[in-house]
Amino acid sequence: MFYVYVLQSLKDRGFCAGYSDDLKRRFAEHGNGGVISTRNRLPLKLVYYEASCNQQDALHREKYLKTAWGKRYIKTRLRNYLMGRAELSTRQIAETTSLTGMVENQVAAKTGGRIAQRARRELEAKTGQNVVTGDNFLPLPTTPKTIVPAHA
Repeated sequence: MFYVYVLQSLKDRGFCAGYSDDLKRRFAEHGNGGVISTRNRLPLKLVYYEASCNQQDALHREKYLKTAWGKRYIKTRLRNYLMGRAELSTRQIAETTSLTGMVENQVAAKTGGRIAQRARRELEAKTGQNVVTGDNFLPLPTTPKTIVPAHA
């Protein structure tokens, strides 16, 4: 297996993408200061990784993650993680209890939201950072979107 990974510096909150055929070994090398590019940014945490059976695919993916578009992709993935937890929780609750009505689905949505809220609080406690800040939300559109009927 070949791995593409993203580390986050707890010192400057910046990201660093890399590639390895042994993720545990490479993370240990980063952690003990054995990698010049991250030596001055310790401590680091592993925030994302992908596995690939093909070395060329992994190398191309690493190159992409080091671009501006790749960095934006990682930030979006990490930001959407908690929202995904709420949506997944809500869907699983609705599916396992066979909800059919509006009221039942509203209860499932509130329960899923509470699960995501607990996850957000736990993450904030562990990292000492706010998950939701002015830098990582999408503002509401200033003008409402117009829906044009297909057969007007």
